[in-house]
Amino acid sequence: MGDLIRHEQTKALMLIDRLDRDELKYSIAFSNINLKEFLHSLKSIIDNPLLITQGAHPLCGIACLVKIAAALDPITLVKMSAHFIVNGRYQPPSFLLKRVKVNKNILQMEPSGGLTPADHVLQLSLKAFMNPISGYNNKPGTKFNDWQGITFPYQIRKFLTRYFKIEEVPIRNFSFTPEYLSDVLRLGVKVLAWTSWNQMRNPGGKFKILEQHYVLIKRIDIVGETVKIWVDNPKVKSAELQEFSFNSRKEFKKAIIGVYAFNCRKNSSL
Repeated sequence: MGDLIRHEQTKALMLIDRLDRDELKYSIAFSNINLKEFLHSLKSIIDNPLLITQGAHPLCGIACLVKIAAALDPITLVKMSAHFIVNGRYQPPSFLLKRVKVNKNILQMEPSGGLTPADHVLQLSLKAFMNPISGYNNKPGTKFNDWQGITFPYQIRKFLTRYFKIEEVPIRNFSFTPEYLSDVLRLGVKVLAWTSWNQMRNPGGKFKILEQHYVLIKRIDIVGETVKIWVDNPKVKSAELQEFSFNSRKEFKKAIIGVYAFNCRKNSSL
């Protein structure tokens, strides 16, 4: 599976290079985005999905969705990105799926809050698509924007498995141990974790309803009662994993609300 993913990544990077060579042929739907800068930032995140960041925006769920897509189905993500930037919409191959149309207001916005052009186009377009009524006003730090940024697990799971060549791997979503998740990671899947962020940062602390956060779990080490995990956190603006340590399995379980595993879909016709 690793060789297949690397092959898909190489093809996706070649597709970006082809778009870059032909950039003058295209008009741009996003009025405040430079195509060359967009393609450069898109190439960076396809080459290394750890670089995908939510910046100052409340978009951890969408950022993790893009991280998973970039890792497991980079070609479809590049095609989706290209359609967004040029046409302002993406029509999936299957007529059974709804067209993803970029909100008109987002087409006029400039990247802000630490987002690269590619992060901006993908994350804001997808978030507004999932919020058909309220959209996304691109004003991080405001209460309304925080509310708009909420993404539920079922939305992430549904979009990944319908719009990409990705399947959800059945695992225990809520009843799990560190040892169980460690075994899941050995399968080579991408593990999305829905966390109680205060209890991640302050093990043994209280659950706070407004402090929930998505990350990708990359590694788990267990030594006696101590559990250490390394996560790909979209809040972090570098390609570094973030480490968290828990003194007991109880602290670990309180911090991790739910987990979901994804892998490349085999024999997909998408």
